[in-house]
Amino acid sequence: MAPVADIKADDYYKVLGVSRDATEAELTKAYRKLALKHHPDKNQDNKEEAEENFKRVTEAYDTLRDVEKRKIYDQVGKEGLQGSFNGAGDAGFQGQGVTAEQAEMIFGSLFGGSKGGRQSSGTTRIVFGGPGDFGGEGMAGMAGMPGDAIDLESLFQSMGMGGIPSRQAKRQRSQRPSPCALVQGKTVALHGLSKATEHNGKSGEVLSYDEARGRYEIQVEDGPVIWVRPTNLTQRCSVEIQGLHSKPELNGRRAELLGFDDKAGRYIALSQGTSPAMLSLQPGNCIVDQGTAVRLHGLSSDSYNGAQARVLSVDRAAGRYHVQCKDGKQIKVKYENIFC
Repeated sequence: MAPVADIKADDYYKVLGVSRDATEAELTKAYRKLALKHHPDKNQDNKEEAEENFKRVTEAYDTLRDVEKRKIYDQVGKEGLQGSFNGAGDAGFQGQGVTAEQAEMIFGSLFGGSKGGRQSSGTTRIVFGGPGDFGGEGMAGMAGMPGDAIDLESLFQSMGMGGIPSRQAKRQRSQRPSPCALVQGKTVALHGLSKATEHNGKSGEVLSYDEARGRYEIQVEDGPVIWVRPTNLTQRCSVEIQGLHSKPELNGRRAELLGFDDKAGRYIALSQGTSPAMLSLQPGNCIVDQGTAVRLHGLSSDSYNGAQARVLSVDRAAGRYHVQCKDGKQIKVKYENIFC
């Protein structure tokens, strides 16, 4: 399994989420993804922390991309790097660490500009020096634009990361999320994506929910940040198995939901206990815990099909959940009428 980036780590390789034998191309790919994710202009609601994270990943990248500095770092660690911190254009940055301005210069140089950096307007602009300067993965549509400048909003959008938040978007994000939406940090499994099919089957983490768009912002494991409809994700959560006729010995045991098979309409699950086994479970064979956020389906009343809800209680005798919908209405639904 590929390493996962850990911004707070003290090890440069861990910060970028690369192995110690990573190539220059792998370092650049990792830095590009993290720099775009943590750039202060992309994180208007938490700009100070974003700037620190942006400087941290830039420092790690600038050290490891330099053959001599990387050799010293591998041998003796950061203590051996108390000399110059070259940065972009051999600017001769002295001492350990980088300032915000130095980080912007390195960022700008990577994306084709001779200087990079923020202009007086407060918008970072990247100037292309000539055809093909941009290069890189996912950047083909921007190459070959000599003399033109592109702001970060266009850059973020080209990477599938959305634009720099507008005042309206900031207000929406600052609002309390829907009580029936998945909480930030929840682990999910992606499935049924028709465009970004390469992410089907992968895990991700919920970053936010956009009520207006009806989509979740998901950080794909070892991948980009994407916006996903609720129908394209399943919570990684624990459920109780019930109603199995073929393997009744599993009834009453717990299982971990790992994903969803769209063709079969079944969860992919791993039973827990002394003899774990992979299972294919229908929604009606799973009992979720109280408080679980769910999506309703298969109801006789179409008005609530597809609606978000949260489980208030489980009526085992009746085989039903008591759920509260986003509009506040409380209804009872069968086990098979929810997806989680």
